[in-house]
Amino acid sequence: MQKYVVGFCFSVDHTHVAIMLKNRPEYQAGLYNGLGGKVEPGEESHKTMSREFEEETGVYIWGNNWKHVGVKTDDQDYYIDIYYARTDCVYNCKTVEDEEVVIAKTADIDNYEFFDDAKEIIKHLDKEFA
Repeated sequence: MQKYVVGFCFSVDHTHVAIMLKNRPEYQAGLYNGLGGKVEPGEESHKTMSREFEEETGVYIWGNNWKHVGVKTDDQDYYIDIYYARTDCVYNCKTVEDEEVVIAKTADIDNYEFFDDAKEIIKHLDKEFA
């Protein structure tokens, strides 16, 4: 089973959240999602979250600043650890790779088309931690 992480980093006042316009995999192309990726063999998922976020945004957030908030799995092919962070470093995020990073206003989140339940996760995190 492949392990992944996905994270949603909000500004301290919860007015903004970092999201990514996906190019791949093909079934996510053209849709928004949180940031993250594959957990490497022997790597702890919170460290993966920090590594992937930095690779994709240029911003490093220490692993213990990522709060583990849930898991999504089909019990067969994938296992995804879901993370939340709250820091104004989010405003320093930029597109580093070939997938666009957007600092979206949380009030405008309905204007974005998301993969799967990412929009619902953002709304839940905003409600729970704002």
